Amino acid sequence: MRPQLTSGIPEVNIPALEPFTVPTLKLDRNAPNLRIKATVRNAKAYGGSRFKIEKLKLNLNNRYAGELKILLPKLMILADYDVRGSRLLTLDINGKGRLQGNFTGITVVAKGIGKPVVKDGVEYLQADKVVTRVKISHGQIAVDDLERPVAGM
Repeated sequence: MRPQLTSGIPEVNIPALEPFTVPTLKLDRNAPNLRIKATVRNAKAYGGSRFKIEKLKLNLNNRYAGELKILLPKLMILADYDVRGSRLLTLDINGKGRLQGNFTGITVVAKGIGKPVVKDGVEYLQADKVVTRVKISHGQIAVDDLERPVAGM
Protein backbone atom coordinates (compact mmCIF):
# COMPACT_ATOMS: atom_id res chain seq x y z
CA MET A 1 0.00 0.00 0.00
CA ARG A 2 3.02 2.30 0.44
CA PRO A 3 3.21 3.19 -3.31
CA GLN A 4 -0.40 4.42 -3.22
CA LEU A 5 0.26 6.49 -0.07
CA THR A 6 3.26 8.18 -1.66
CA SER A 7 1.09 9.82 -4.31
CA GLY A 8 -2.18 9.80 -2.31
CA ILE A 9 -5.52 8.08 -2.79
CA PRO A 10 -8.04 10.74 -3.92
CA GLU A 11 -10.98 8.27 -3.94
CA VAL A 12 -10.86 8.08 -0.11
CA ASN A 13 -9.44 11.58 0.53
CA ILE A 14 -5.96 10.40 1.58
CA PRO A 15 -3.38 13.09 0.73
CA ALA A 16 0.02 12.41 -0.82
CA LEU A 17 2.89 11.70 1.57
CA GLU A 18 5.53 13.06 -0.86
CA PRO A 19 5.47 15.87 -0.20
CA PHE A 20 2.95 16.04 2.61
CA THR A 21 1.48 19.54 2.40
CA VAL A 22 -0.04 21.55 5.25
CA PRO A 23 -1.50 24.85 3.94
CA THR A 24 -1.77 26.57 7.36
CA LEU A 25 -0.79 25.64 10.91
CA LYS A 26 -1.35 27.98 13.86
CA LEU A 27 0.39 27.64 17.22
CA ASP A 28 -0.75 29.50 20.31
CA ARG A 29 0.96 28.46 23.54
CA ASN A 30 1.04 30.44 26.77
CA ALA A 31 3.28 29.00 29.51
CA PRO A 32 5.30 30.77 32.24
CA ASN A 33 8.64 30.55 30.38
CA LEU A 34 7.36 30.22 26.83
CA ARG A 35 4.73 32.25 25.03
CA ILE A 36 4.42 31.65 21.31
CA LYS A 37 1.97 32.74 18.65
CA ALA A 38 3.05 31.52 15.26
CA THR A 39 1.55 30.81 11.87
CA VAL A 40 3.22 28.38 9.49
CA ARG A 41 2.08 28.45 5.86
CA ASN A 42 2.84 26.39 2.76
CA ALA A 43 4.59 23.67 4.77
CA LYS A 44 5.90 20.73 2.79
CA ALA A 45 7.37 17.65 4.46
CA TYR A 46 9.59 15.20 2.59
CA GLY A 47 10.45 11.70 3.80
CA GLY A 48 7.10 10.70 5.29
CA SER A 49 6.64 7.83 2.86
CA ARG A 50 9.62 6.01 4.41
CA PHE A 51 7.69 5.32 7.61
CA LYS A 52 7.87 1.96 9.34
CA ILE A 53 5.05 0.59 11.46
CA GLU A 54 6.61 -0.83 14.61
CA LYS A 55 3.40 -1.57 16.53
CA LEU A 56 -0.29 -1.81 15.69
CA LYS A 57 -2.84 -2.96 18.27
CA LEU A 58 -6.59 -2.87 17.84
CA ASN A 59 -9.33 -3.97 20.23
CA LEU A 60 -12.56 -4.11 18.26
CA ASN A 61 -14.52 -5.95 20.97
CA ASN A 62 -15.02 -3.36 23.67
CA ARG A 63 -14.16 0.34 23.36
CA TYR A 64 -12.61 0.18 19.89
CA ALA A 65 -9.24 1.12 21.38
CA GLY A 66 -6.09 1.21 19.29
CA GLU A 67 -2.40 2.03 19.46
CA LEU A 68 -0.04 2.77 16.58
CA LYS A 69 3.72 3.31 16.74
CA ILE A 70 5.46 4.66 13.64
CA LEU A 71 9.16 5.30 13.03
CA LEU A 72 10.34 7.92 10.54
CA PRO A 73 14.06 7.76 9.80
CA LYS A 74 14.32 11.28 8.34
CA LEU A 75 12.02 14.22 7.64
CA MET A 76 12.78 17.53 5.91
CA ILE A 77 10.32 20.42 6.23
CA LEU A 78 10.17 23.65 4.21
CA ALA A 79 7.70 26.38 5.19
CA ASP A 80 6.95 30.07 5.57
CA TYR A 81 6.62 31.30 9.15
CA ASP A 82 5.28 34.36 10.95
CA VAL A 83 5.93 34.66 14.70
CA ARG A 84 4.35 37.56 16.61
CA GLY A 85 4.27 38.50 20.29
CA SER A 86 6.32 35.50 21.34
CA ARG A 87 8.74 35.21 24.22
CA LEU A 88 11.22 32.58 25.42
CA LEU A 89 12.15 33.33 29.05
CA THR A 90 13.02 37.05 28.75
CA LEU A 91 13.86 37.06 25.01
CA ASP A 92 11.26 38.44 22.58
CA ILE A 93 10.96 36.27 19.48
CA ASN A 94 9.34 37.89 16.45
CA GLY A 95 9.96 37.44 12.77
CA LYS A 96 8.71 36.40 9.39
CA GLY A 97 10.40 34.41 6.67
CA ARG A 98 11.28 30.96 5.40
CA LEU A 99 12.37 27.97 7.47
CA GLN A 100 13.93 24.61 6.73
CA GLY A 101 14.00 21.82 9.28
CA ASN A 102 15.82 18.49 9.17
CA PHE A 103 14.81 15.86 11.70
CA THR A 104 15.98 12.28 12.26
CA GLY A 105 14.95 9.41 14.50
CA ILE A 106 11.29 10.35 14.79
CA THR A 107 8.94 8.14 16.81
CA VAL A 108 5.19 8.77 16.72
CA VAL A 109 2.87 6.95 19.12
CA ALA A 110 -0.86 7.47 18.70
CA LYS A 111 -3.42 5.99 21.07
CA GLY A 112 -7.11 6.40 20.52
CA ILE A 113 -10.65 5.28 20.97
CA GLY A 114 -13.18 4.96 18.19
CA LYS A 115 -16.93 4.92 18.05
CA PRO A 116 -19.28 3.35 15.53
CA VAL A 117 -21.25 5.77 13.35
CA VAL A 118 -23.89 5.00 10.74
CA LYS A 119 -23.83 6.92 7.47
CA ASP A 120 -26.23 6.13 4.63
CA GLY A 121 -27.15 2.86 6.33
CA VAL A 122 -23.53 1.68 6.58
CA GLU A 123 -21.70 1.40 9.92
CA TYR A 124 -18.23 2.99 10.06
CA LEU A 125 -15.65 3.38 12.82
CA GLN A 126 -14.79 7.01 13.58
CA ALA A 127 -11.96 8.26 15.78
CA ASP A 128 -13.44 9.74 18.95
CA LYS A 129 -10.34 10.62 20.98
CA VAL A 130 -6.72 10.41 19.84
CA VAL A 131 -3.61 11.30 21.86
CA THR A 132 -0.37 11.55 19.91
CA ARG A 133 3.19 11.79 21.22
CA VAL A 134 6.14 12.64 19.02
CA LYS A 135 9.79 12.10 19.95
CA ILE A 136 12.58 13.50 17.76
CA SER A 137 16.11 12.20 18.31
CA HIS A 138 17.85 15.00 16.43
CA GLY A 139 16.67 18.17 14.72
CA GLN A 140 18.07 21.26 13.04
CA ILE A 141 16.13 24.32 11.97
CA ALA A 142 17.45 27.13 9.76
CA VAL A 143 15.46 30.35 9.37
CA ASP A 144 15.72 33.21 6.90
CA ASP A 145 14.11 36.22 8.60
CA LEU A 146 12.83 38.64 5.95
CA GLU A 147 12.10 41.45 8.44
CA ARG A 148 15.32 41.21 10.44
CA PRO A 149 17.94 39.40 8.31
CA VAL A 150 20.49 39.41 11.14
CA ALA A 151 18.08 37.41 13.35
CA GLY A 152 18.02 34.56 10.82
CA MET A 153 21.82 34.05 10.87
